[in-house]
Amino acid sequence: MSCLTLAILIFHLCYALIMTERLHKTIVALGASLGGNGTIIGASANAVILDIARKAGYRITFWQFFKFGFPVMVSSVALSALYLWLVFLR
Repeated sequence: MSCLTLAILIFHLCYALIMTERLHKTIVALGASLGGNGTIIGASANAVILDIARKAGYRITFWQFFKFGFPVMVSSVALSALYLWLVFLR
């Protein structure tokens, strides 16, 4: 699924749920910035950092990164969900 198709799907879902434009933009921004932190390939910054670490002599495997990155990603998304609920949906 392309990013454009996903954006259109999200737009229609938000319209159907009667979400405000501000809430929609906040959800997309939080999801895009936090969701990629769980794996090496989830965000381009992760791959860049791993390349820098490799050049410095540190070898980090996918599973080593995943064991640390995934719980961090889950907790940050959970905190974001709590924030969204407190600010927009309460």
